[in-house]
Amino acid sequence: MEQLTVCVVHPGTLPVTVYRALASALSPRVGLTILEMRLLPEYRKAMTGERHDVTVDQLADSLAAQLPRQGRYVLAGWSFGGLVALALADRPGLTVLPDQVVLLDTVASWRDTGPAERAVQPHQVLTWFGMLLGARVGRTFPVDPVRLSGALDDALGHIRALGIEWGVLAPDTTVPWLRELFAGFADGIRRNGRMAEAFQPRRLPSRLILVKPEGSLFPDDSALGWRSLAGPALRVISCPGDHYSLLTDPAALARLATVFRSLAGDPGHAAFGAVEPRRPQARAFSLPDREGRFS
Repeated sequence: MEQLTVCVVHPGTLPVTVYRALASALSPRVGLTILEMRLLPEYRKAMTGERHDVTVDQLADSLAAQLPRQGRYVLAGWSFGGLVALALADRPGLTVLPDQVVLLDTVASWRDTGPAERAVQPHQVLTWFGMLLGARVGRTFPVDPVRLSGALDDALGHIRALGIEWGVLAPDTTVPWLRELFAGFADGIRRNGRMAEAFQPRRLPSRLILVKPEGSLFPDDSALGWRSLAGPALRVISCPGDHYSLLTDPAALARLATVFRSLAGDPGHAAFGAVEPRRPQARAFSLPDREGRFS
C-alpha cells in the first residue's frame, strides 16, 4: 500500500522532540513530518511582541512550501496549530491536497464562534499552566482549580507547594520565578487567541477529525465549538490524558497512532473509533531532520 505522511503543525510550548514517541508508535507505512511554527520569522516576531499583525493565513502561507508535492498526506495540528492546519488545507495552488485534517485538542475560537479568548477565566489559564509544568517532566499534575481563584501569588504558591510535593518542580523553585514563567505562558495564550479570533476558514474540509483528551482545554465542551460548524463531517475521537500529555501519554499515543494508521488504510485499524488504546510498541527513531521529518 502507498505510504502516508502525517504533517503535524506544531505551535511550540513543548519542544519538537515531544513527537518522538508518536513517531515510534506509527507503523513503517506512516511517516511523520513536523511543521514547526517557531522556525517562522513572523511567528518569532509575534512571540516577542515585535509584530502584532501576524495572521493565521500568513503562517499557513509560510508553511505551505513544506507540504509534500506528491503522494498521500494528512494534515494535523496540535492546539493553535490545528487552526493553521485548517488554513493550510485551503491554500490556493497546492500541488497535492491532503486526505484529511485532524485537530488535536484545537478550539474553534474565532470571533463569535466557540469558546473565544475573551471568555477564558484566569483560573483556567493557571490550570493549563499546571498541565504544562507536568508535561515538561512527563508527569500528570492534578492542580486543584478551587485553589487558583484568588490572588495570583497565592495561586502560584499553591502550584509551587504541590509541584514540589509531586516532584514536578525543584525544591528551590520560587514564586517570583513561577510568576515570570506564567507571564510568558499567558502572553502566548493571548497572542494565539488574538490570531485565532481574527481567523475564519474560507471553507471546512469534507471530513474533519477532532481528537479530544479527557483533560481537554475545555473538558465540558464535547466538540470544542466544531459541531455547529462541521455538522456530520465532524468525527470526535476521545483519548486519555490532558492537552499536553496527549502527545506523551502511552494510552493517548496509542489512540493517535490508531487514528493515523486507520487513515493510512491499515486493515487492522479500519474502525479506529472502536479500537481500544494500546501501549505503542517501541521501535527505533531519531531526531527530526532540518525539515522536521523523523526517520
